[in-house]
Amino acid sequence: MVVQQDAVKVVMDSQRAPLLVGTEVDDVDHTQGSGVVMKNPTAKTTCGRGSFFSA
Repeated sequence: MVVQQDAVKVVMDSQRAPLLVGTEVDDVDHTQGSGVVMKNPTAKTTCGRGSFFSA
């Protein structure tokens, strides 16, 4: 399954797509590095800052 908004394209397994409903994806750049943060409102647990993928 492919979801695209503007220049951002996300490719995911169609079976897991329902788990990502409502997830916000943000490109961040700060003193500790840059990358992508994913905030999933349906997640039962979190590490405190969402998922971070370093770029």
